Amino acid sequence: MVDLMKEIKKLFIAVIYFSLLSACDEQLWVGKEAIYLPNRQWIFTVKKSNREIFDTLLLITFKERWEYSALQRKINWKFIMKDTIVTENIEETGVIDRARGGSLLNLIFGSEIWIHPPRSSYLRLAEMVPFPNVKLPPKLGQRIDWELTPKKGWGEFEGVKVNGKLVVSSKIFFDNPIVKDTCWVIDAFGKSKIGNFKAQYYFHEKLGFVYFFYDFAFYKVEINLIAFKQF
Repeated sequence: MVDLMKEIKKLFIAVIYFSLLSACDEQLWVGKEAIYLPNRQWIFTVKKSNREIFDTLLLITFKERWEYSALQRKINWKFIMKDTIVTENIEETGVIDRARGGSLLNLIFGSEIWIHPPRSSYLRLAEMVPFPNVKLPPKLGQRIDWELTPKKGWGEFEGVKVNGKLVVSSKIFFDNPIVKDTCWVIDAFGKSKIGNFKAQYYFHEKLGFVYFFYDFAFYKVEINLIAFKQF
């Protein structure tokens, strides 16, 4: 039995190694229905509950892999605040998009989309809530248990353990300037020594995560998609 497990482990490592060597072949990384492909941009408005003006948030995808994880595509969140000395905050991070449609990695790990949220300025507490994550295809009642401890070098919350869950709670018609279609509603709950916080994400099967709502107890934040383009 021990020898069998060793052989399975070797096979698993070999498959991953082959995938890494073949990273230039997108079909090994993503399925035909992938959303977060290179050279795409999502533009959101951001509204904090105790702040009068709207800020702007951009999500940009790249072909390169994120330097900290070969299984994640590199993305940038660009947070543009209207009335501060530092008007732009840029975060380089990653997204996992193992969409349906025959990719090697979704055959190994299953199909899902998982993205690091923006965490600049008043969005920093998004680290303390389960990140936007959905198994594909989405189903009502789907639950993902969450546990994350930010590691050394991850910022102010390093070493703070977060426990929580994400639940697909409903499917709604989302009528905003760009979507106007049905979306899956995902409720997220996070618990840590920093506090108990909640989030709600709307997931669209063609555009990805199109709406984020954070309840950080002291204030709330809404992030709403207003434009999408490929370049």
